[in-house]
Amino acid sequence: MRPVPHICFFKISGVMKKMFLGAILGAIIVLLFIFFGGGKYVSKVGVGMEHVGKKLEKVEKRLKKSTTEAQKRVKKTVKKVSKKAQKVKEGIEETTDKVNRLLE
Repeated sequence: MRPVPHICFFKISGVMKKMFLGAILGAIIVLLFIFFGGGKYVSKVGVGMEHVGKKLEKVEKRLKKSTTEAQKRVKKTVKKVSKKAQKVKEGIEETTDKVNRLLE
C-alpha cells in the first residue's frame, strides 16, 4: 500500500497549531473588546489608577519621612549607648585597678 500524499507541503506540529490558534483567539478578543466599548473601560481604569497613584505617593512620602526620623533616632541612640559603654568600661578599669592595688 502506498502512503497517502498530504495536501500541505509541510507538516504543522501541535505546538505551532496551538500558537496559531492562540494568536487568532487573541485577535478576536481584542476586536470584541474594542467593539463593545473597551475604550470607556480603559479610561475608567486609567482614572482609577491615577487616583491610586496619588494615594501611593502620599504613603511613600510618609514612609520616607518616618524612615529618616527613625535613622536619626537610631544614630542618637547609638551615640548615647556608646558613651555609656565607654563610661562603664572606664568604671570597670578603675575598679580593677583598685582591686589590683588592694591585692598587692
